[in-house]
Amino acid sequence: MKFLFNIFLLFFNISIALSAQDSSHYTRERLKGRFGEAVRLPGHFFRLAVLKIKAYEFEEISYGVHKRQYMLVCRPQDSTWKTNDVIFFFHGGGWRTGSPEQNRFLAAMLASYGYTVVMPAYRLSPKFCYEDMQADIDSAIVHGMKICDISSESHKKIIIGGTSAGGHLAALLAYDNDRLLNLGIEPHLLKGYFSIASPLDLDLMPKSKLVSTYAGEPESVTFQLANPKHLIDERDSFPALFLHGMQDGIVDYRSTLSFVDLLECKGICPSLELLTEQSHLETTTRWYYKEKADIGQGEMLLIWLMGLE
Repeated sequence: MKFLFNIFLLFFNISIALSAQDSSHYTRERLKGRFGEAVRLPGHFFRLAVLKIKAYEFEEISYGVHKRQYMLVCRPQDSTWKTNDVIFFFHGGGWRTGSPEQNRFLAAMLASYGYTVVMPAYRLSPKFCYEDMQADIDSAIVHGMKICDISSESHKKIIIGGTSAGGHLAALLAYDNDRLLNLGIEPHLLKGYFSIASPLDLDLMPKSKLVSTYAGEPESVTFQLANPKHLIDERDSFPALFLHGMQDGIVDYRSTLSFVDLLECKGICPSLELLTEQSHLETTTRWYYKEKADIGQGEMLLIWLMGLE
């Protein structure tokens, strides 16, 4: 209970802090939605923690010495649709909370269609910041590729994605061509990228302690380096999918629209799905256990993945 109460306090304080920011980004209705999502978070995290996933096992593998430097690996069992693709999925939580365990439902669903799913954890703010998380992502990817036997000579390819802050971290990797090459990920190995309700343009996020602790102040070099939109160039022609709820009270969907617009300006045509009535929690993970919140988010992702074959 203490953990859930602390989660509530974290997001309650975030909501209050953001309410004092520029109203041009956050209208009264949006701030109301943000507060409403914060109030639901304790129960939401509890439901994710107790959600039972049948038939699939999750192997926990360490990639470093810190307690947050581990990954959960979910491998396909009997599947009518076989694939060599490996999905690296990064969890959300505002860079301050969250875990791979909260996305076991999604991993099992993807594994049932033949995918191996690798879900790394990473060190969190406020103790750790942008550079630390990037280092963790790099180490997790290298270790994950090794245990999944992915190399230039193999027939396996990788797909990178995530929800909310995890989709942001995934974008910083997928759209950084030099970083990919330094990690041994040649262009032909990256099959696609997907983002679910992620802050992909930090300039459209209101000033807050949450963002500044992670990336620094907007005028800082670190903030610009942590903004995925600055990494886009013509080489990023791999398929990409963007899902975002238009009633998102935590990450404004215009952050995704800005990123997609920049891709299109470079002649790249990604797939975009705007969910008219969905909030942040409903778009990302509430549909795992709440039938009314499920309007086909999983199917949208699966259809896109199948289209990559």
